[in-house]
Amino acid sequence: MRNTLQYNYNPDQKVDNAKMMEMKETKEIQMIEINFQCETQQAQWEKEAEHMKQKEEIQFAEMELKHEDMHRSQREHDEELALRKNEITQQEKCLENEMIMNAELRKTELAHNNHCLAHEIETSGRAGQLDAIIRLHKEGFSPQQIEEFLKLI
Repeated sequence: MRNTLQYNYNPDQKVDNAKMMEMKETKEIQMIEINFQCETQQAQWEKEAEHMKQKEEIQFAEMELKHEDMHRSQREHDEELALRKNEITQQEKCLENEMIMNAELRKTELAHNNHCLAHEIETSGRAGQLDAIIRLHKEGFSPQQIEEFLKLI
C-alpha cells in the first residue's frame, strides 16, 4: 500500500514555490489590511468616545450654570423681598410715629380748647354754658363726655 501512495502522485497538483510565496504575501497583505481596519475602527471609537465625553462635560457645565443662575435668581429675589420688607417696616414705623404725634397734637389742641372753653364758661355764666354744650355736641362729643367736661369746670 505504501508503494501505491507514492505512485499516485499527481504532477498537476504540484504548487511551485513562486505561487506559495505569492499566496503568503497575499495573506500578509490581507492581515495588514485587517489590522489597519481594526486600528482605524479603534481610533474612530476612541474619537467618538472622547467626543461623547466632551459633550457630557459641556452638558454638565451647562446644567451647573443653570443651577447657579436659579440659585442666584432666588437669592436676588429673597434680597429684594427683604429690602421691600424693611422698607414696609420703616413706613409702618413712620406712620405709627406720625399717628402718635397727631394724637399728641390733638390731645394738646383738645386740652387747649377745653381750657379756653372752661375759661369762656366761667366768664360768661349760664348762657356761656349752653353755648359750650352746643359747641361740644357739634364737635361730636357724647352727652356723657359733655357731662364729664362740665363736672371738671
